[in-house]
Amino acid sequence: MTGEGKVSFLVIVVAGFVLANTLSMTWIPLLLWLGILWILGITLWVWKKQVMLDLTLDTENRECDNKSIQDRGVR
Repeated sequence: MTGEGKVSFLVIVVAGFVLANTLSMTWIPLLLWLGILWILGITLWVWKKQVMLDLTLDTENRECDNKSIQDRGVR
């Protein structure tokens, strides 16, 4: 874990303790579910961007291969 990752983790842990001590017990499960959904949303967003990037690169590579085949006169 990088230094920035450790600091972010500590901030989240401290914020969790502060919220747990200040909020009523009815809010804690709601916040946990919202946090889980938020993390899931970011994960899906990053995954979708990666898949789209992979598809774009694959298409570009295929176009380059087709062009090199045509340049050589091979069909």
